[in-house]
Amino acid sequence: MKSILRGYFFVFSMLILILLSSCDSGNLQQDDEPEDAPEQIDTIPPGEAAAFTAVPDNGQISLSWENPRDEDFAGVNIMWKISSYPVDSKDGSEAYNGKDSTYLHQSLKNGADYCYTIFTYDNAGNYSEGVRAECIPFKGDPGGPWTKSSNNPIIDIGETGDFDEVHATKPMVLPETTGSFRMYYLGHGNGSYNKRLGLAFSNDGKTWEKSDDNPIYGATSEYGSMRGIGSVIKDNDGYKMYYWRYPAEQTGNYIYAATSADGISWTEYKGAGSYGSIVAGYGGDFSYTMHVEFPVVIYDEEENKYKMWYAQSPDSSYSWRIDYATSSNGLYWYKYNSNPVLTLSAGGWDSQYVIPTCVIKNDVNDYRLWYYSSGASGIGIGTAYSEDGISWTKSSDNPILQPGTENSWDNSSLSGAWVADIGGPYILYYNGNDGTANRIGFAEQ
Repeated sequence: MKSILRGYFFVFSMLILILLSSCDSGNLQQDDEPEDAPEQIDTIPPGEAAAFTAVPDNGQISLSWENPRDEDFAGVNIMWKISSYPVDSKDGSEAYNGKDSTYLHQSLKNGADYCYTIFTYDNAGNYSEGVRAECIPFKGDPGGPWTKSSNNPIIDIGETGDFDEVHATKPMVLPETTGSFRMYYLGHGNGSYNKRLGLAFSNDGKTWEKSDDNPIYGATSEYGSMRGIGSVIKDNDGYKMYYWRYPAEQTGNYIYAATSADGISWTEYKGAGSYGSIVAGYGGDFSYTMHVEFPVVIYDEEENKYKMWYAQSPDSSYSWRIDYATSSNGLYWYKYNSNPVLTLSAGGWDSQYVIPTCVIKNDVNDYRLWYYSSGASGIGIGTAYSEDGISWTKSSDNPILQPGTENSWDNSSLSGAWVADIGGPYILYYNGNDGTANRIGFAEQ
């Protein structure tokens, strides 16, 4: 009996050992299993964008690039600054963010140095070091095409008896500190030389309202009446205006100036030249020429110097060329000793004369000149560019603006171009003639 009990006890003990062994084995297997591996963190950005280029135009820059082929590529972020490059995706202003490969950056300031950095990124927030490109809107040939506004003319002739009842011509647009704009223009009344200065105002540079105080300047004096006007500028002292007269009993025109604190009330300056002029023509300081007219003046703040481009004709043929002069105060002038600086073409649209109407010096010391001329294709508007204001290259797109179609308000001739920077692409103001009257319109590039 005892032997039987010992047998049962042995079997029972073995079963207990087997069970304990199974439990320990299970625990060992569980303990031996590795813990979950930590999640892999992505810290590597996509590859850089390739072939990043910037192409300038009037008030805009065309950007293009090639996106990387990385599987985790999520987009590009293009940042920009003036005159220095963005160093990361939060430095400067954003131009574009997305997956496209082209972008047109618009409403830019002509002449400013735009510096771009394009960064690629992934969904984990990794950004590449970036690729750079630099561009200056309107650098180089400022040609065309220009598109005339469908709302032209924007300044019409006045009612009978108004100072501008016959013609409204020679627009000159200046920005105001308030963000609005003022336009000076020459009004022609009844009579050959009844020309006086008018003023109009605008909030957007496109829709204009004439001043109730017109005309604001008559310019009739002992030396005769105003024949034409070249420019109105604003400087540190207020405003200066430049125009020309044909003094009585003389055989040439002379350039005059007037000054104003507010641009509305004007006082004529009696210059040191002949007949009170500031740049004399026939028989005066510029004795080699019979006529000097169309004075276009800018104040170069960087150089603290006034610069003038004007038309001169050596005889009564009126084969105008463009001369250059400088001044320290805008009232006493010295001519350039190698004039003229822009001459006629041997043939083509500007083979008869070249008359300056506007000059702009932009932020990178690049000059733009607009002029009107006549040749085989009629009277139209052209442009030229220069690095120093003296050596000029005519645009390959000339003429950039020509008379309109039959029965249009400007179908006979165009002149008086004035290009204004109103905070975006330049606007070209001009006067058009339909064979009867001059009116003012504008065009955009």
